[in-house]
Amino acid sequence: MKKFLLLLLFLFLVLLSLPLIGWWMSLQAQPSVSFASDQYSGQELGRIHQFIQQSESTPTHKRVEFSEQDLNELLRHSSQQFKKHLGFTGHVKLHPQRSELLLSINTHLPLRPYLNLRIDFNTQGKNLILLGGQIGSIELPQQSVELLVNMTMPYAQQHPQYTSGSQLWQTIEAITISEKHVAIDFNIDEKVQAQLQHQQLELFIGKTALQRLPFYQQAIEQQFANRLGQRIKLYEVMHAMFNLALSQPQANTIDDSIADNKAILLALFLHTADREDFELLNLKQHVNLPQRPIELTIERRKDLATHFLSTAVITLFANSSIADAIGLYKELQDQNGYSGFSVSDLIADRAGSLFASQLIDPQRAQALQKAIALSQQEHDFFPVTYPLASQLEQQLHNHSGNQQAMLAHIEQQIDQHARSVAIYQSATLP
Repeated sequence: MKKFLLLLLFLFLVLLSLPLIGWWMSLQAQPSVSFASDQYSGQELGRIHQFIQQSESTPTHKRVEFSEQDLNELLRHSSQQFKKHLGFTGHVKLHPQRSELLLSINTHLPLRPYLNLRIDFNTQGKNLILLGGQIGSIELPQQSVELLVNMTMPYAQQHPQYTSGSQLWQTIEAITISEKHVAIDFNIDEKVQAQLQHQQLELFIGKTALQRLPFYQQAIEQQFANRLGQRIKLYEVMHAMFNLALSQPQANTIDDSIADNKAILLALFLHTADREDFELLNLKQHVNLPQRPIELTIERRKDLATHFLSTAVITLFANSSIADAIGLYKELQDQNGYSGFSVSDLIADRAGSLFASQLIDPQRAQALQKAIALSQQEHDFFPVTYPLASQLEQQLHNHSGNQQAMLAHIEQQIDQHARSVAIYQSATLP
């Protein structure tokens, strides 16, 4: 009888320990994968233009090719979009016979917080074939991975982008994986394409901001009707639009203030947008360019206003560090061309990213809105470029050492100078 009781106790302890063993084997103390440095290199940024040029299109068919690096940058971007709800890092390895997706999800549990996943896959036509995988230290056969994916589908179907993703999937004809590359062939359905574009704009900009954009576009054209096509200081138009925003009935709520801020920023940016580049985006069904754009200026310079607004809009779509990196990349390109390296442009870029990051910050959005509405000069939101710009350009010209270190020094000086403007002094580092 005693042995029987000991056996029952042993079985009971084994059953109790099974969840603990499963937890210990499936979770790990360190992530199996992490993203590389958050700074875009010139080569990576150049891929944006290269990608557009290499895509092949006919009236009814399109082929898009992604490198392994492109997919990993998309994973990084996805992690930024979901970081408030799910912290994860990931990496894709492409191979014709057996590709793999690595994911590390931070569960925030004690001791072993990371759920490390590996999913092995291939493609047949447009279908994704799951080949196996691993959770923590537990190897999973093909059937287990398929079961795991099927279990997550009900949760995926509740996501706002699931419907648009399913529609996009229906247009795909084939997915072809080669060494470190993947090609996607799909039919062009204009109706689906327009619908997806609108949904993506709503995702990045916000549905309310997109709805209010025409209102502020019309307000600019009405209030400055006798000056359309002329040069106007940017702060004059901003002053008028933010005063208009404060007069709206919804101005008391933070979400509505942020939506108004985004709509105003986009309405201003569209006056500086290059028409040929805008045509490439094929957004005419959703966003209209002004027929007679105003030539907005900062310090009497049109290029500074363009840099300021362009970088601000990039910050809305991505984040401040990416916007700053793109600005630096452009200036490095200009250094070898006709226009040359301009610290003034970089100052405008940094001010634009700071401005936009505060416009959409729930803690700062309304205060900044009121500050711009009360502003009487452009240097209330834009740092004076002289003499810092000429001093830093001279330093760069005379510098013969490590250019990367010198550029880092210039970026630091620009950031400190931009933050000297009163409305940016309380800004956190983006």
